Amino acid sequence: MMVGGLLGCNILEYSKNMNSSIFLRQAANSTIFEISLSNLAIQKATNSEVKAFAELMVADHTNIRKVLSILASQKEIPLPDTMDVEKQSVHLSLSQEPGIIFDKKYIDQMLIIHEMGIAKFDSATRYADDKEVREWAAKQLPILRTHKEHTKEMNTITDSL
Repeated sequence: MMVGGLLGCNILEYSKNMNSSIFLRQAANSTIFEISLSNLAIQKATNSEVKAFAELMVADHTNIRKVLSILASQKEIPLPDTMDVEKQSVHLSLSQEPGIIFDKKYIDQMLIIHEMGIAKFDSATRYADDKEVREWAAKQLPILRTHKEHTKEMNTITDSL
């Protein structure tokens, strides 16, 4: 089972009036998921480059989460502390994969997450109903795009395993 929607909803649900509170909660859920999967990869990955990539994901998404938490606190928006059930299921499934299969599925999942994330954050830059949320989303896009490119490189590596 792989998560097809990074933030837990269909991109088409976003119109020209995106609810910023919902977006921030979904972004928090996704960040928790990425950090958790990447911590798992640090423990389980067999390839040293996959482990190094996972360490980068943990560091970057922990920083994103900190800034997101500050923004949400200023807006009095409560954020989740745990992943939703769908993401927990994906995490459990990946945790049971052995060796190289784990490496490949982790990188595949990270590619899906970043592709969907870029689409959602791009929508938020235009349609979020709060200016500060739009600005925060815009600041995250270059990071997410860099992660996507790095994930594509990692996908080439894991495909050759």
